[in-house]
Amino acid sequence: MSSKVFFLLVLFLILITPSSVLAVGIGKYSSNTQMVFSPGLEASYEYSLFDSPRIRASVEGDLGQYAVLKDPDPNGGPRNVIVSITLPEYIEPGVHHLYLVATQSSENGGTIGGIASVRTPITVFALYPGKRPEFSSFSVDDLNINEKTDLRFNVINYGEELIDSASAEVSIYDEAGALITTLQTSSSPVEPFQTVTVAGIFDSAQFNLPIGRYKATAKYFYDGKEFNQTGETEFIIGSLNVDIVDTTREVIVNATNKYYITVESDWSGDITNVYARVTLPSGKIIKSPNIDLVKSSNGIKANGIIELYMETNDMPLGENNLQVAIYYNKLTTEKTIPVTVINGIAPEIEKPGLPIQTLAIIGGGILLLGLIIYFIFFKSGGGSSRVSGSPASNTSSSSDIRPPTL
Repeated sequence: MSSKVFFLLVLFLILITPSSVLAVGIGKYSSNTQMVFSPGLEASYEYSLFDSPRIRASVEGDLGQYAVLKDPDPNGGPRNVIVSITLPEYIEPGVHHLYLVATQSSENGGTIGGIASVRTPITVFALYPGKRPEFSSFSVDDLNINEKTDLRFNVINYGEELIDSASAEVSIYDEAGALITTLQTSSSPVEPFQTVTVAGIFDSAQFNLPIGRYKATAKYFYDGKEFNQTGETEFIIGSLNVDIVDTTREVIVNATNKYYITVESDWSGDITNVYARVTLPSGKIIKSPNIDLVKSSNGIKANGIIELYMETNDMPLGENNLQVAIYYNKLTTEKTIPVTVINGIAPEIEKPGLPIQTLAIIGGGILLLGLIIYFIFFKSGGGSSRVSGSPASNTSSSSDIRPPTL
């Protein structure tokens, strides 16, 4: 192989090899870097520094003065470091942080402009005297008509003393704001710096409730006292239905148009293999690909967009009625949907293209590969300088995309 060919091969490999961006990272060997304050408590944590040939490590935060960084190669390359902390006799109650910071640096130890540091925390909780509850994550699961649902909340005790009993009183309201019922959750003790999930059950069948959106509010109690914190959330009582909530309003005459159907459901589970059949005024039926409607978060309906391709060659200008049917779980939702056919430039229906950068790399690679072949076979006499060809075969353009029809 000649030197020119070798050079071109090397250049080709450089072009097709993704370039790397210098960065810096921190990995930790301990999964738990949270501490509960105790006077004089000592702890050590080991970390790995990586992704840069020169890394400067440091510690910062309101507990930085109580930490020692053991670094075997300051401003060196990937390595392990140890952060040792010795807590004082007293710190203010609350949450305190110590951070290990890793920064990419230059040869003389200075930081490189534009490269952000990364840091990872060590968290120290200093408990409050007495009992200090904090309630959070109040939620009620969506449900279907005449079903039961769980309601739950979390409580953590930031105090030094045991909470004997934590509970909640939950009120359920309809969409108009009328009170439906009030119920009590279970109760649970909470140890210092322990998080407990407390739950209750709401049985909608007792109240013959229709589908719709509902609200739940919570009052929290601990050891017989009402806490000055409340919770609120929404949830849905649903049924197995899929509604059509929006569609494409206008399409171009004598063209292939993308047609969108937005659907939603308040069902409390997933609905798979949802698809549409659209009947055009000519009687032609178009079937869409299948989509899944995935259960949404509390109080938010699951939704999705069905996409299909519509020919408007047989549709007159103006308003036309489409018969749209949505199929799911052996059920059907049907609606007559108007669409307006207008004059305009036919839309280009294209397949997803590759990113410009990827195209440039592929193009450059093909060009270089062609040069390599040229040098190997033609300059060295290994092939003929004449290349025969054949007529191009008929191919369909991207604008000829058509959906399957029934």
